[in-house]
Amino acid sequence: IDGRQNLMTEDHRLTSESERTRLTKMGGPLRDGETRLC
Repeated sequence: IDGRQNLMTEDHRLTSESERTRLTKMGGPLRDGETRLC
């Protein structure tokens, strides 16, 4: 917009505290380097 980049989405990575919390609440196992398809 107006020649600027805008963040459209957020990466869902285990390094993200909010993503780690979300997955923990869902009861899923957390392993670094694992590929997830939801």
